[in-house]
Amino acid sequence: MVGILQPFEETTHVLSNYNASLGHVLPLIHALRQHLEASIREEADLLPKSRALTDRLLTGVDTRLSPLRREKVYQMACICDPRIKGSLAGSPADLNSWKTELCRQVRRAASNQAQAFPRAHGSQSNPEEERSHGSSSSSTAGVYTQRPGSVPAANYLASALAMAVSSSVEAREGEEPDPALTMVREYMAEPLQPLPLDPLHYWAREADIWPALSTLALDLLSIPPTSVQSDRVFSHMGDVVRPHRSRLDPETVERLTFIHFNLSTLGLLQHSNT
Repeated sequence: MVGILQPFEETTHVLSNYNASLGHVLPLIHALRQHLEASIREEADLLPKSRALTDRLLTGVDTRLSPLRREKVYQMACICDPRIKGSLAGSPADLNSWKTELCRQVRRAASNQAQAFPRAHGSQSNPEEERSHGSSSSSTAGVYTQRPGSVPAANYLASALAMAVSSSVEAREGEEPDPALTMVREYMAEPLQPLPLDPLHYWAREADIWPALSTLALDLLSIPPTSVQSDRVFSHMGDVVRPHRSRLDPETVERLTFIHFNLSTLGLLQHSNT
């Protein structure tokens, strides 16, 4: 019974973490479903009550969580995670649909950038001239099998991402692309990144190569999957504004709160997840 429920607790902890990303949602849902299906396949070892619980949980995941796979915002956040990309698209047709939507959103981001910075956009060099993307000889699974011990066994998120990658599918490319499709094709042709990688650092590094795609990815992956962190921020503000500090102006309260939650990002303090 505990073994059946433990992944749900782990999923809750991961999505409640201060650095949780919208890109974590689909891999974690996939991991939950895989866990429940594996438990059912091993039904000989399950007590009747455990089997009934597993069936109800699987029904709940399919009813409440699986529909999120059809939401474009979750699809785009997933494909923008360089550690998994389109691994969870499900079929070549779905993967092509994800890529088409990503290209559409990249075009919109590029258009917004062109309007905001017309001169910079006009003088921007071609990504193909700045970078030559070589094909990787390693397979999808090889990205992980070549790094034994790099991902702790207790890292549930890493396990979920690895499980997502194992279900990767390939799709045929379309015709010669426009600039947005060029960025998407180059990105998708890159080898999957190692699990310990921070996707935000990856996209910050690639901003000069794929500017519009990087902007879109950073926007999507910066969205928290739950309101837990917002609740923590407001709770901490209650600690800042106390009776003996009730005259602090709103701007000072905002600055103190910002500093508290970003010290770890600046490398000045180990952030607590609790």
